[in-house]
Amino acid sequence: MKFRILSLAVAALLVNSCTKIVEAPDDSTEINNLSTARKAIMFKFTGVNCGACSAYHPIYEEFVTENAENRGKIVGLHVHCGVSDTLNTNFSLSFTNRFDIPGTPRFAEGTIMLQDTAYDVVKPMALLTMEKTADVGIGFSHKISGNLMTIKTKTQFFNDMSGEYSLAVYVIENKCWADQVGIGSIEHNRILRGSANGMWGTVYAPGVTTKGNVIDHTWTYDIGTVGINHWNPDNLRVLVIVYKMSNGDPVEVANCNWNYN
Repeated sequence: MKFRILSLAVAALLVNSCTKIVEAPDDSTEINNLSTARKAIMFKFTGVNCGACSAYHPIYEEFVTENAENRGKIVGLHVHCGVSDTLNTNFSLSFTNRFDIPGTPRFAEGTIMLQDTAYDVVKPMALLTMEKTADVGIGFSHKISGNLMTIKTKTQFFNDMSGEYSLAVYVIENKCWADQVGIGSIEHNRILRGSANGMWGTVYAPGVTTKGNVIDHTWTYDIGTVGINHWNPDNLRVLVIVYKMSNGDPVEVANCNWNYN
């Protein structure tokens, strides 16, 4: 089954139509969760009508959320891309297309961007990622007023980071109860909903990714209509990723941070 159903032009139009970037924050003191540790991310491409995905669901959740040693250190990001999936969005389908996912379930880890593989491959990779030293720390805060989410980010560089890097701000959702084939109604968490600044985020200006620098931004994101881009605004959370980039594509997640509860 193929999921190449949206063009990049449509994806760009989607992001640009609901995103506004404000470069100077009006108050950075709200951010008190700046992470100094290296965190891992596991992408899971899934669908509610995927029988094999149902088999992996409890195994995956136990590893990323129920295991006390991993909780808060690994984010398991659910990218819904199945046929007639009530948890799909245009953005999650575009994201799937960029990974060129042939079917579900497929998995990827932050050190192998735009590559998909099996769960048993990415699980040990995530554990190895957590053992690495963080070169950059990420903190953020967010609040919702009406249909507008305001997200403030702070990145601090602990070492000089050569090359090109970008900051991506994603909106995710927890506590979506939906039928999963073979299981019934279950709680789906950490579902990718959209981005405040594009598929792979905003590239840092040359020279700023040096040791000791602290970069603040404020972003605004239109959360859209209930039932399309989210189910319940109270359950929306934020995932922030610093990507290492090459020729316009991400090659590695340098670090990430999110609301994991």
